[in-house]
Amino acid sequence: MNRALKITFLILQILITCGILTYAVSLGISSGLSLTQIVSLPQGLDYIPIALHSVLLLIFGIIFFIVFGKATYPEVTFIMIAASLILCMNLRIFLYLPIEFSAIEVILIQKVFYTLWMLSFALIFCSGLFHNGISYLKQNFFILISLCITLIIMVLTPISNHLDSLQNYSDLLSIKIIIALLGIFSILNYITASVRNNTKTFFLIALGVALFLAGNVMFLYLNNILQLGIASILLIIGSFFLIRKFYTLHLWS
Repeated sequence: MNRALKITFLILQILITCGILTYAVSLGISSGLSLTQIVSLPQGLDYIPIALHSVLLLIFGIIFFIVFGKATYPEVTFIMIAASLILCMNLRIFLYLPIEFSAIEVILIQKVFYTLWMLSFALIFCSGLFHNGISYLKQNFFILISLCITLIIMVLTPISNHLDSLQNYSDLLSIKIIIALLGIFSILNYITASVRNNTKTFFLIALGVALFLAGNVMFLYLNNILQLGIASILLIIGSFFLIRKFYTLHLWS
């Protein structure tokens, strides 16, 4: 991915984050709650973790761009795109708008949400393939394959019209299992690369991927301030490992 396209993704991240923060602030003002009440994360204030998550991802994106903006390594490209897609998932904050959605519209929103989630994990999985014998020249092919397979799975996997039914739960669970497997194999990819290349750098990258993915997933299922803190720490440490160890890996390239 050339530098111009990376700049485009970075600008996209900045615009999305600014939009999310602006809306989150307006929600906070309209709620009339004190700062103490807000940080205690009472039910209905899910927009606060979304805003924090967006800021952390933007910081990751900015640092990633500063360090690797001129780099042509495909794994760096894939992770930058994946981070942008995860950030796009936070646009769900605008569901707080006082708009009534039909069952079909809710299903469509769910499809888009899980498509972004699955595609981001698929790209992170593919990022590890390039250190396991896959040619760097095939990066565009793997982006296309990831997109096509994700869309096919999402189109073929039904989501029940009865949103609160066991069938709906089962449909979404099947998608979540696929996403979880992608996350697990993403970590195993870099562990395999560590063994294959006989270097602990890839093992530390695998650790970074694990923490990065865990932090992002936790932000989707927060119930209290403690979980918010843990998710933030996991995401920050995971981001540090990814940036630092990728930099070390390519330092002499």
